[in-house]
Amino acid sequence: MALYSLRAILDGFGNGQPAQDEDNAEAHLLRGLIHLELDDRAAAVSALERAVALRPDLVTARIHLARALLESRSGAEAVVLLEGAKKFDPSNAAAHLMLGQAHRLNGSYALAKQELEWVLKHDASPPEAHHGLGLLYLSAPRIAGLTPLAQVDAAKATLESYARLRKKGQPDPAALLRQTAVKRKLIEARQRAGPVP
Repeated sequence: MALYSLRAILDGFGNGQPAQDEDNAEAHLLRGLIHLELDDRAAAVSALERAVALRPDLVTARIHLARALLESRSGAEAVVLLEGAKKFDPSNAAAHLMLGQAHRLNGSYALAKQELEWVLKHDASPPEAHHGLGLLYLSAPRIAGLTPLAQVDAAKATLESYARLRKKGQPDPAALLRQTAVKRKLIEARQRAGPVP
């Protein structure tokens, strides 16, 4: 029913029933959100792109479009959208969180860490920020200022925080925590073996 109403606003029905307000950015945003709920990513992306084109300052549309693009591995486009979202709303935690995830997926680990730490500094409760930071510590080849062991320990601590805070339906970190234990043992074994002659 909602999509039918939006069709009347944005598209019209022909036969003398033109669109009532085809450039209504909020209506395009709503259409995009409905299509996301229906798991119709192509239609969602199209509607959200239209919303952003009409209203570049519509931060919610930017964030949801970036999330949809990240799910289809379009990290570079997501970064551009989220940097724009931050310009329009510098204190938007969701924009910082998504930007941290986008940078991590793009391999820009220092930028990812900066964004995820910003979120946790302002509010330590979002489990997604702990999860993202834990993945960052676990997957980055090297984080400046941390030894390999300190980096693994940081991954473990952050993932344990995520485990305490995660909500029903969010990913179980057990496998990632096992990875931290394995990685720690490998690093310790390498250190005991010393440099290769």
